[in-house]
Amino acid sequence: MNKVKFLTAIIMAVCFCFTTDYGAAIADVTFPHKLGDEVEFYGDFSPSPSARQEIHKADVLQWEYHVYDDKTKQTVEQTAITSFDLKENAGEDFKGFTGYSMIYLPDDPNERTNKIKTMATKYRGNPEFVSRKVEEYIEQIQKGTLPDPIYQTYGYDESGTFKTYNWLSAGHFAYLVGGTDSLDRFGDRCVEFIGKPCGTTEQITAKGFPAPEVPNVGRAMRIITDFPKFTGTSIQQNGNTTSNVMSNIPFGVQVSFVAYSGWETGANAYLYLNGQPIPVSNDSNPYRIPFAVPQSLGKDGEFGFKYSFYRDLTNYKQYLKQGKNTLLISVSDSFERYSQKVIDFTYGGVSGCQPPLLKKKDAVYPISFGEGPNGQSAVGSGGFLSWVVTYNANNCTAAEYIGFDETGTLNTPIKEADGQYAIVLREWEFMVYKRVDGVDIKNQSSDPLAVYVEENGKTYTIPGKSQVKVPGVRGDVTLRFLSPYVQNGFWSKVTEKVDGFPATYTIPDDLKKAVQMLVNFHTGQ
Repeated sequence: MNKVKFLTAIIMAVCFCFTTDYGAAIADVTFPHKLGDEVEFYGDFSPSPSARQEIHKADVLQWEYHVYDDKTKQTVEQTAITSFDLKENAGEDFKGFTGYSMIYLPDDPNERTNKIKTMATKYRGNPEFVSRKVEEYIEQIQKGTLPDPIYQTYGYDESGTFKTYNWLSAGHFAYLVGGTDSLDRFGDRCVEFIGKPCGTTEQITAKGFPAPEVPNVGRAMRIITDFPKFTGTSIQQNGNTTSNVMSNIPFGVQVSFVAYSGWETGANAYLYLNGQPIPVSNDSNPYRIPFAVPQSLGKDGEFGFKYSFYRDLTNYKQYLKQGKNTLLISVSDSFERYSQKVIDFTYGGVSGCQPPLLKKKDAVYPISFGEGPNGQSAVGSGGFLSWVVTYNANNCTAAEYIGFDETGTLNTPIKEADGQYAIVLREWEFMVYKRVDGVDIKNQSSDPLAVYVEENGKTYTIPGKSQVKVPGVRGDVTLRFLSPYVQNGFWSKVTEKVDGFPATYTIPDDLKKAVQMLVNFHTGQ
């Protein structure tokens, strides 16, 4: 007999009960039957030796029921469970294997679904999965087939109408939520888990323990397990864990996790890049990485099964984007209990130490004009500006800014100090003249120059070899020169800070090239 089939009809399991007041709970526990009733009972009787697959008489009984949580190592519930005590037909000998614990399935689909989903949620299962499986069994009944996990009792209701009542094997319910119960596997270890033995009242008292409270005639234990748990997730490149991925070198994701079950469980894994599922296997569902139980890397405790995988992400360029990317990892057990983990990483970074790019302050030029003839100056004031990118190998940071009179040849790395390097990307010469109605700012170089005038709060972009008039400015004037990535709004979207400066790992291509030149210059490449 295979394990699943054995589990579907096993003696001890769970019930849908919420009270520990046994005297008040009798009718609820055994509903729609009454405690002590004799009913006609039919189902998979293979756990009872020599039992024939035919209708049997059965007494409606009630057992004490404990729920043990493997996650917290605590008993989290004590209640009661319906158990049918199977009576032998002529020529049968069950050798004491007569108890079948059941969960009543209401005829009304909404009531049935709500009951199963509530139970599955309570016992840490996936309510959608468990309910779907139960409804599949009901569909089989409607087509004339009685599935192994389903049992039936027959009788007359209060109106005298003959009815068929459907029941779900409580052991099978335990399986569907990822757990197990006492006589499935751990009946002889109930004392270890809940501090009391399981079995019939006679078996319990024979061991010197007090009998369960009346009207219970035995004791069962249920073990519930946890959702999958991640034990390691990382982006790997060049054998190292990183959050900043270079686009020209293969990289991938390494994932390790544990799936839990009272029996055995395989697992599944899914990857989503920037919200899109990505194909990861040759399975019938290419977006799923399936794991069979033999692929487990071993046990984690009594109920955990270890799994691990690596997937190369290099060839998913259609899903990747320059800058920040989000990878969602979703794993599940065989019972569709899911856990998810998110990894954020940047793509297209700089090789080397993966420096963030900092925005340091751009050049500020304050001017105080004296009054010349007719309120204007005959001689202007000005200077030289440079757009500079720096790299500090001592703390692995890069920076960009507009500075005054920076030395160096355009696009050529230079060493400024030990471990500190710079490169000039552009140069400007500017002049400022006082006029009667304001000031003129002249860009004497070929590249456009952006300047912010603090006195009027306006930004001016001056084309090469051109000038702009700034009216209404008198006396002192303060000019703030803006780097191209301040001007185009790039830095206004950055929220992170490093060393007190705005910082990003999403480095624009032209600046990334400059930073890479400095890194290579430092390493001698």
